[in-house]
Amino acid sequence: MILHHTEYNFSHGNDFTGTFYTALSVSDVFLVRSIATGLGKGCWKVGSHSWSATRAWYGRTRESFKNQEVHHAILNQNQGIGKWFPEWFKNQPWNLRAVPEVVKDGVRYSSKDVHLAIHGKSRKLTLNWIERAWYGTPIWIGEVGAYFGLRAETVFEEDCTCSAKHAGKTVIKEGNNEVVLP
Repeated sequence: MILHHTEYNFSHGNDFTGTFYTALSVSDVFLVRSIATGLGKGCWKVGSHSWSATRAWYGRTRESFKNQEVHHAILNQNQGIGKWFPEWFKNQPWNLRAVPEVVKDGVRYSSKDVHLAIHGKSRKLTLNWIERAWYGTPIWIGEVGAYFGLRAETVFEEDCTCSAKHAGKTVIKEGNNEVVLP
């Protein structure tokens, strides 16, 4: 369906819209790649679920450096609603994010400083809410959000045959009637 929209828009001189649909097609490839990578790395941890065992497993199966902090993004480890969930559930990759080192205003902050700042507890670094979400949210949430956000236009668009039949014109639909304005 997306390729149909791409071809239609390019053939009718709608380069911007055609490019938009091309980007949607490319994003499909990246989503499939992301899912395959997640499955390959292990999207669900089995075995011991103590934090030390989970952290060691996470470091082996993900690209992380020694002493890199790992953030429980959705269900915190021992506070909030996370304290009511068992370790086998909250110590899973879908809930974890490796916290990067950050350079802000020319100063390098360690992974630990950034992790404390995500929780609003750092004396060295202050992050605004956008930065806290950026550094503390699992990558998959952003990928899924971008994927479906780009598709909002295609979800709510009218029947394609109507726009193809009346290209470049305004169509007002009321019930089964169509009024085509030049």
